[in-house]
Amino acid sequence: MPEYTIPRTEAPPPGEGRTLEIDGHDIALYNVDCVFYATDDFCKHRGGHLGEGALSETCVTCPDHGWRYDVTSGQCLSHPNGDIRAYPVRDAGDHLVLTADPPFEKLF
Repeated sequence: MPEYTIPRTEAPPPGEGRTLEIDGHDIALYNVDCVFYATDDFCKHRGGHLGEGALSETCVTCPDHGWRYDVTSGQCLSHPNGDIRAYPVRDAGDHLVLTADPPFEKLF
């Protein structure tokens, strides 16, 4: 299972998300009260960058058309077929570690 190191300096501040490119794949990284979560960055509706969306507790809203996702699971709260992939993230002190199991897939 591939693991990727994310420097703490690239992590978003509490209550925000950020888009990162990891191994050629766009990932949205979220900071929910200093606990980190990650999902695919692209909304299934029309490809909006979720890392640029508004984060409220564990829910991110796509900045393009308002679809909402649970950042802990990738579940789409706006459409039954809109789920995205979520990735475990662990805090390793001066960096974070994202696990992609199975490895990343090309979405587009």
